[in-house]
Amino acid sequence: MTVLTTERLALREVSDHDLDDLAALFGDEAVMRYYPRTRTRAETLEWIRVNQARYRADGHGLWAMHLRDGGAFAGDCGLTVQRVDAVPRVAQTRDV
Repeated sequence: MTVLTTERLALREVSDHDLDDLAALFGDEAVMRYYPRTRTRAETLEWIRVNQARYRADGHGLWAMHLRDGGAFAGDCGLTVQRVDAVPRVAQTRDV
């Protein structure tokens, strides 16, 4: 399901069809340099499942980004609930 479009991008809910693109992204050391480590393919599939649950629980989550011109995968971005000083807050996230 498309969530948002801009002049250049289409954002949509992640699905199992995104596994190859997301696993390549999360397995890239340069992309993941500010995270504790890269993710395996199995961990990426679990990440997809967590975001699908977020859509149901929170009404939002992290979305797959695709170029509108040609449809190439461009990364992920979106909103997640994170705890700051034990208080749930919505945070903006982007991985490109």
